[in-house]
Amino acid sequence: FLFIICFANISLADNVEIKAIVNDEIITSYDVLERKKLSSALLKHTKIKMSDDNIYKNVFDEMIDDKIKIAEARKYNISATKDEIEHAKSNMVNMLKLGPNGYAEILKEADVSEDVLNEQIRADVIWAKFVMQVLRAYIKVQDNEVNLFIDNMAKDSHFEYTLIPFILKDKSESLITKAKQISTCEEFENFANSNGEAGSGFKMNILDSQMQRDLFNLTKSAPLSTALDPIKLDGLDTIFFICDKRTYTPKVSNEEKENIKYMIFQNKLDA
Repeated sequence: FLFIICFANISLADNVEIKAIVNDEIITSYDVLERKKLSSALLKHTKIKMSDDNIYKNVFDEMIDDKIKIAEARKYNISATKDEIEHAKSNMVNMLKLGPNGYAEILKEADVSEDVLNEQIRADVIWAKFVMQVLRAYIKVQDNEVNLFIDNMAKDSHFEYTLIPFILKDKSESLITKAKQISTCEEFENFANSNGEAGSGFKMNILDSQMQRDLFNLTKSAPLSTALDPIKLDGLDTIFFICDKRTYTPKVSNEEKENIKYMIFQNKLDA
């Protein structure tokens, strides 16, 4: 971006100074203070601790960025409507879990007008539209980038497991000890059917990429014909017995390729 920022301490009135001039637009000490009060109240609500000096610096930098973004978007006749600003505010209310009163309590605590919030949201909406309408057109993802990602993914070891789940009726040490002493799939399956609740004792094939993280961490280094330590799975205490573990090469569907392509695109857009 081509722009000029002029920093100055020019007194306009009592206790009000020009802090910066960005593309002929003025940012005053009063503007920065109002935005800082709003930011402080939001940080307090989200339980994020930050010093006043850091809040001030972040807010000041953000306000300069906003001026630059709005000026750049204006070249493409991009602006924000009142409805778009209100919609963005509603999304933020839900994300920040502000409750039915929305920003009302935050604004009251900060002792700032809603115009301060609207100006901040307006810049965010305008920049989001600029990214969607202008920047996206310059970002391309080639097929060879997707193929390279898939090739790198295939270099990692992948496994398919055959497991027998044993849903415990109770967590008695004696029952768990007996289960962990079993060394064959058939014996464990019979034991699970005899001592577990309905639904226990059936074999299941599961790929490591689909496994819950806790289960994956337990199985990745465990030997075959072994009963794992009990874990909570869907709220139920469960012991898994490893019957089989085989390497496999993941097959990537066209739908998954599109997802990978979108992920690469998003990474480029973020960058």
